[in-house]
Parts: sequence; structure tokens; C-alpha cells
Amino acid sequence: MEILLFDQNTGGHHAEYAGRLLNSLSEFGIDADILASKDSRVSDFVMDSDIIWAKGESEQNLRQLFDTAFERKYDAVHILYLDDIIETIDSLKNPNIHSIPVIATLNGSFFNHFFLNEVNASVLHYGPSLSSAVPRGVGFSTALKEYYLQRIVREGKINNILVHSYEGKKYIEKFINSDLISPIPDPVKVIDHNISRKEARELIGVDEEGIQLLFFGELRKNKGVKFLLKSLRAYEGPRFRLLIAGSPADVERAELESLINSIHLPVVERLKYIEESQIPYYFLASDGVLIPYKQEFGSRRTSGVFQKACGYGRPVIASDFGVIGRQTKQYDAGPTFEPGSTPDLNKTIADFVKNENQMYDQQSLEEFGREHSFEQLSETLSKIYRTVR
Repeated sequence: MEILLFDQNTGGHHAEYAGRLLNSLSEFGIDADILASKDSRVSDFVMDSDIIWAKGESEQNLRQLFDTAFERKYDAVHILYLDDIIETIDSLKNPNIHSIPVIATLNGSFFNHFFLNEVNASVLHYGPSLSSAVPRGVGFSTALKEYYLQRIVREGKINNILVHSYEGKKYIEKFINSDLISPIPDPVKVIDHNISRKEARELIGVDEEGIQLLFFGELRKNKGVKFLLKSLRAYEGPRFRLLIAGSPADVERAELESLINSIHLPVVERLKYIEESQIPYYFLASDGVLIPYKQEFGSRRTSGVFQKACGYGRPVIASDFGVIGRQTKQYDAGPTFEPGSTPDLNKTIADFVKNENQMYDQQSLEEFGREHSFEQLSETLSKIYRTVR
């Protein structure tokens, strides 16, 4: 069976996901290629012969995707990240989109917590024909995403929607037939580096001694980086070193540096994009991973940082809401705290620093990795590919 994968995004983790998935699918009898944007790093992970290079912007790339799938007679198309291109697909006029089964994954940003989106889902549940009344190409893709999604499914542009959580599936079921929605594992890259914590610290250039907690990933407001730093100004527990690694997104570098300078703890700041090859060492060098996400992050989406932490065998200190809170408790992956509560966050950190090894179960972390491996994902997808029409 031949599948054409597609991801409009070009970031390193998108490229790694696509590359690892493509290679893993082959173990289940799926021959996959990927259509990738010309500046994608996907060639770092797969052979060039498996890549078809896209030529332009979002709409042009989608046209190329469906034309290529039709001309080369692929059995199905799998859009790996639907979230940012729902409106574009809704507006797309291409007869080939209806000539081949299309599977699409909603990864995360679709599930950002916005009150209006909750209203949209309820309205569409009781008035399913209303999505037909929204004009195409009007914009407001964030505010109207439920309407656009329902319409592209009703019109047969998307035949099956994949989500990474049962919470996400339950939400989508409010306005889309549940038979068209399938939960799939959000895959974990299980540790494949046989190095010690000391060696990892040497590799990234941090002190070999002391407890180190990691905040990793794009520095965004909804991921709680400002909340964390402001909270730590009031921290009075045992000392630890904070390692912040990631590039500022919707927060100003100067503001972050000012907040860092205002806390009375040692901080190592790496406010930049971390190369894929270096990411394992940041986790392996740390004793725990901070996930102080705000509820605006979304209660139905998984966390890539949580996935990485479990894959590298590191416990988390996580906000207790949504998928993140559920998985942390379900797999005994570390302590949780009340979202947005400075006193509870600081108390939880202090308890962790004092009693690190008593606050999580290493075997449960490994179990999570096994249940959410690329092999598990590929096996699930291979079954979906063979049934979607």
C-alpha cells in the first residue's frame, strides 16, 4: 500500500516526526513518500528518493499534493498537521481532492482553549447545517475553525480525522460523526543514548553538580514561562538550577532576561532554537522537567515536552489540567500542581527537590514510552489506512 504524507511546516520536530513515521510505516507493509516544503529539514531523517519537494505557499502546495497523489496513484493521502491549513483546504478547488482518500491529523493548536470555539462546537452540534452558511475565504480561521472543519468533512475533502487524545475525540464528536474520528498515539522517541547524567551535562556545558530542572521548548505565554519565572521570585525551598532552553515566540527576550535576573536561583539560559541532535542531552542532563502550562494551552492536546520527558526517562512537574494532568497522574510521571497557583507550584518544586526519587515511578515512564512508540503509531495507522475509503 502506498501513502503520500504531507506537512506544510518546516521546523525540525515536524521533519523528524515525518521522517521517523515514514521509516516506521515500512515495517507494517506501508510504502510512504512525503511531500515537503523546500526549506524543510526532512532530508535529515529520510532518503531523498522518498521526498517530493513542494514548490510554493500553502494553497499551491496543497494543489501539488492532490495532483501528485492522483497522477502517481497513491492509495491515500495523510496530512500530518491539519491545524493550520483547515481554512485553506476549505477554500481549495481541486477535483483530485475527491479522487483519493484523505486522512488528516489534528495535532494541537486546533485545541487551543478559546471560549468562542466552545460556543461554535455547541452551535454546530445542535445546528449542523450552519457551517454551510459561513462564506469561504473570509479569514478568522481561529474563530471559525470548527465551521471550516465540519464543512471539509461534510464535503468529502477529508475522510478521516486523527487525534492524539480521547479528550480531543470527544470534543470533535460534538460536530462531526464519531465514526470518522480515530485516536492515535502521540509518539515518543524512546531514549537511545547510553550516556549518564554527568556526561550529558558535560555535553551541553552545565555544572555537573546539584539538582537541575528543565523548561524546554518554544517560549510562549500559554506554556507558562513568564508564570514560572514570576513564581520563582517567591520561591523559598531548597536550591536547584533552572535550565531554560528554547527560542522566544510570543514573549520578548528582554522581558524574559529581566525576569531571570529577578530570581534568586542559578539559571542557565539558552534562549535559542535547540538543534534536534542536542535535544536528548538537555533532558538527560536534568533531574526533572517543568511543564507549568496555562489552561489557555488547551485541555485536549498533548504536550511534546511531556512526550520527550517520558521518552528520556525524566519525571515532570506539571499543571494539573486536561491531557497533561491526566497522563502525569495515570503514569505516575511526577507531581502535579494547581494551574496558575504560585504557592502550589513553589511547594511542589520544593517537595520534588527534597524527595526527587519518591515522586514518580520509573517503570511507569517506560510503560508510557512503549504504549506511545512510533511502532505503536505506525501499527495503528496501517490499520486506518487500509479501512478508509
